[in-house]
Amino acid sequence: RSIPEPPQDSVITAKHSPSSEDFYPRVALAALVNILQDPSLAVHHSTATQTIIQIFAGLGVRCVQFLDQIVPYFLQIVRKSGSGLRESILQQLSQLVHITGQYITPYLPQILEILRDYWDEHLEFVLAIVQQVSSSTNDAFEEYLESLLPLLLSSLEIPRDVTYSSLRSDMTMLKPLEEVLQSVKFLRIPLQSRLHLFIPKLCSLLNQLMDISSETVSTQLLVTQTIFELIRGSRGAVLEQTNHMVSSLVHTVCKVMMKGHSQNYQANVELQAEGMNVLVVLAQQIGRRMLMFDSLVMRTTEKTGVDNAGYREVMLTIRASSGYDTWMVLDGDAGGVGNPVGAGGGAGGGGAAGGRGGVRSYDGESTLVGIGGGHGYGGKAGAANGANSAANPLHLTANVVQKY
Repeated sequence: RSIPEPPQDSVITAKHSPSSEDFYPRVALAALVNILQDPSLAVHHSTATQTIIQIFAGLGVRCVQFLDQIVPYFLQIVRKSGSGLRESILQQLSQLVHITGQYITPYLPQILEILRDYWDEHLEFVLAIVQQVSSSTNDAFEEYLESLLPLLLSSLEIPRDVTYSSLRSDMTMLKPLEEVLQSVKFLRIPLQSRLHLFIPKLCSLLNQLMDISSETVSTQLLVTQTIFELIRGSRGAVLEQTNHMVSSLVHTVCKVMMKGHSQNYQANVELQAEGMNVLVVLAQQIGRRMLMFDSLVMRTTEKTGVDNAGYREVMLTIRASSGYDTWMVLDGDAGGVGNPVGAGGGAGGGGAAGGRGGVRSYDGESTLVGIGGGHGYGGKAGAANGANSAANPLHLTANVVQKY
C-alpha cells in the first residue's frame, strides 16, 4: 500500500481543536513522522521511533487511529536503515505489536514480509516479533503461519561451521538455534497441527547434537523440553501421528537417556528426567499404542536408574483400560498365547528372556505386564513368583497384589 503523507500542522489545526484530548499527540506524531521521512535526519530515526512507541503506550487503544500513519513508515525505515538502526526499529516494531494487539492484523502481510526478508540477518529480533504477533493476534496469525514454517524448520539445524573443536572454543555458536527452539515452544498451540513436521526434525536435531559433543547437553535439554511442550497439550494431534514417527521419538528419547547415563555427567540428570517426562506424556496421549515400546522404555529406565514411577502408573492404567487380563500372560518364551502366569511369567520375572508378558521385577518387586517387549528384567522376587505361579496359575504373591 502507498505511504500516506503526514498531516501538516495547518491541517491538524483546521480539523482538530486544541481542547481535543488527542490534539497534542496528533501534532507530536506528525512531527516525528516528518523526521522519519527525512534521510538527512537518519541519526535521529531511532529516537523518533522510541518516542512514537512511548506516545502509543500512553494513548492505549486510542493509538489505533494513528496506525495507518505510523506502521508504513516503520516498515519503510526497516528496509532503508543500516544493520544497527534496523535492529532498533525491529525492537520498536515488536513493542508496537504488543501495544496495539489485534488491531495490528491488517498490517500482518507487510510485517511478515519484513520478517521473512530479515530472518537470517536479524533472527533474534525477528523471532521476538513472531512471538508477539502470535500472542497478540491469536487466530489471525495462523493464517500467515504457513509462510514462516519453512524458515522455522530450516533453522532447526546445527550450523555447518559447528564442530566439536569449534564448539569448545565458542559455545555461543548454538545460541541462534536455542532462540529458534524457544520460539517453537512459544508457538506450541498454533503448531499442534504440524507435529508431523516438527517432531521428526527435533528428533534428528537431538541425534546430531549427541554426535557432535557431550558439551551440547544444555541444548539437548532444550530440544527435549520443546518436544514435551509440543505434545503435552496436543492429544488429538499426537494420536494422528504414524507409528513410525512415534517409534522414532521413543527411540531417540531413550537414546538420549542412555547416552547421558554412559557419560555420567551431573548435567545429564535433568536431561534424563525430562526425557522421562516426554515418555510419560506420550504414553498418556497415544494409550495402548505405547505398549509396543514398553520393553525398550523399561530397559532404558532400569539401566539409567531414572525414576519411572509415573510411567509405570500410566502403563498400568493403559493395560487396565485396554482390557488385558492381569491374571494371564499374552505370550512368553515357555508357552503360547494365553498361558497362565508362571509359564511365561517365570521366564519374564526371573530375568531370562521373557516374551511379551509375564511377571517382571521392577526395582526388586514383581509386577504384571500385559504386553511388553522381548526381555525379562530380573529381580529378587521374579523367579520365586514364577515358580509359585507355575504350581498355582491363579496364585499371586503378596507384593504383586500390593502393586496392583
